[in-house]
Amino acid sequence: MRGIWNLTHGKRACGDLHYRSSLSLKGLKSTNSSWDSFRPKSISSNKVPSKNSIYILSIPITKKHSYIHCNHKRGFVDAGGRNTLSVMSKIEEKITQVVGKGWKKISSSDNRLNKSITKLVTGLLETIPYEENCLRSFPSKKHMVRYINEEYMTDDKSQGPNSIIQSQLEKLSVPAEQLDPIPLYHPTFQQPSVIVDQLRSFREHAYKIHLKRAIGCALGIPLTLPLILLPVVPNVPGIYLTYRLYCNVKALVGIKHLDYLISPSNELDQQTNRQESEKGIDIHSLKHINIQQLTMFDDVYRIPASQLSLHAEDDLILSEEAVDRFCKALDLPELKNDLTKAIKQEHYRIYGSAYNPRQ
Repeated sequence: MRGIWNLTHGKRACGDLHYRSSLSLKGLKSTNSSWDSFRPKSISSNKVPSKNSIYILSIPITKKHSYIHCNHKRGFVDAGGRNTLSVMSKIEEKITQVVGKGWKKISSSDNRLNKSITKLVTGLLETIPYEENCLRSFPSKKHMVRYINEEYMTDDKSQGPNSIIQSQLEKLSVPAEQLDPIPLYHPTFQQPSVIVDQLRSFREHAYKIHLKRAIGCALGIPLTLPLILLPVVPNVPGIYLTYRLYCNVKALVGIKHLDYLISPSNELDQQTNRQESEKGIDIHSLKHINIQQLTMFDDVYRIPASQLSLHAEDDLILSEEAVDRFCKALDLPELKNDLTKAIKQEHYRIYGSAYNPRQ
């Protein structure tokens, strides 16, 4: 994986890295804003969240850029709610499983052609901005699993599961305000304002980018159909464009849901939000997200506060060793490749050269 990210992909990398630059410059405002004097009453916890719970992580790569991940699986919902999944959602799961098995078969093959295809596709995948994976980790709003708060569950009038798919709210007559906010965990050294600014950047600027890319992939797929007539060579361009179309659509769905999560939920807050849109999002108006400090992050990074203050905003503060400790501590091995890719891409964006962990 390390050998793939090299200067031979420089042109593709520069094109995709422009995506991150546009988000950084347009969406992430200077810290000299109304947030500077804001110090939220953040809840600190040393308890590692369960892998089988719903939460969001902010994993700083630099002081200004984080890998945002939503830990969410449909299996979290009670058995009764699983039957409410849409037909399209179930088809998506089946197709994803079939494609995954097919890719595993090709990538593990000793055939020379399959090896070349694997190398080419893997190289292309390495150039996809890691922010896309962040957005894809957020499911659609109607398929999001949410927990009902304890006060409502202890009411004699309420009976049923304590976790539901959001599309069930109306059917089960559960008020939206009775949903528990989703915890968003971050290190103690990271200001919540930085996280909120990045989330707003996703909402405000990533949508147009992924919409444009999705349209481009959809237009390109028919052009690859003649390759199906070739009996030996598979239609790799068509398969890749189809996959990229799927990824961009998933990112668009994630952005739309993120817009709901970080938007005020009542009319008064919405009016205040419109009046103060230039100042940023007030953390107290986030009805669906509860930002909390997680002290175990500090053990993962192992960077003293005195040393951290010496780092510039664009210095890498996440290492591969820290990634290993993080994935082990939270039992999330599936994030290792994505976080490693994020480190490589941020290194290239900052220093303009390939990442070498030995340096």
